[in-house]
Amino acid sequence: MVNLNISRTARAATFLLTVLSLSSVQAQDSTPDLSNSARLERLITALERGGIPKGTAEISVYFPPRKVPTQSANKLPRLSLVPNLIRQNFDLNVLGTEKLLGRDVDKLELKPKLEGASTWNFWIDAQWSIPLAFEQRSFDGQLIRRAEYTALKVQKVPQRRDPLAPLTVRPGLERRVVAALPNFAPPQGFRAVSIKRGKRGDLVTLELTFSDGLNTFPLVVAAKGTKAADGIAVRKLEGKNGALWLWMVGRFPKSTLEGTLATVQGPVDVDGLGTFADSVNSNQ
Repeated sequence: MVNLNISRTARAATFLLTVLSLSSVQAQDSTPDLSNSARLERLITALERGGIPKGTAEISVYFPPRKVPTQSANKLPRLSLVPNLIRQNFDLNVLGTEKLLGRDVDKLELKPKLEGASTWNFWIDAQWSIPLAFEQRSFDGQLIRRAEYTALKVQKVPQRRDPLAPLTVRPGLERRVVAALPNFAPPQGFRAVSIKRGKRGDLVTLELTFSDGLNTFPLVVAAKGTKAADGIAVRKLEGKNGALWLWMVGRFPKSTLEGTLATVQGPVDVDGLGTFADSVNSNQ
């Protein structure tokens, strides 16, 4: 009996050491000597190259809701990046190494410093330094979208042929927004990056896009409202030529959506924004 107990104890100890060893390997990454700031720069560069290799990719989008959330493509979609805002608004965490399509990948997390914004996970090819998968999760952990390669057609490092031009903060646009929508304040960390005229059904709209570096949300100005729902807040305001509606769309807490629209102290005058959107040279 004594020998049997010793044998069992030895096997248990061996099993525990094996588990600990595997956990240790999982926590490692392919660039252990890099600082976090250097890792972040490598990740930004990798995202700017995203979507280069051809293959088969599955892309699932769960917000805004759609009838068919998952579609196939021949490469990953590119993300709308504002590198300087990523550096300001996100912390980089190394979650370990994994295998994807038989290739070594580093799993990296970009966690927002500010409450309410989405967290992003990336699976970066350790040799090629390009994303093979990514996902976005809302403040409450809900999956917003995921994209990943299910097959690759290349066997060597893809060459960059179409470098991505990142978005930039538009100070001139921000000044126009404050003039048109008095006291408007987006969620902390978000800046204005674009404006355009749009159309939703038969309704002509003016749509502003704000970004924290990775997460974006549209602020829609329209002559009619829409139904408030999960991820959509609506407010009616008096405009220069009658009533106007503001819609804010994004996977934020309800209090953030409603609180952001509440910062506007009407009446509003969006004529200047329309002129800005129509301007050929509107990159101010």
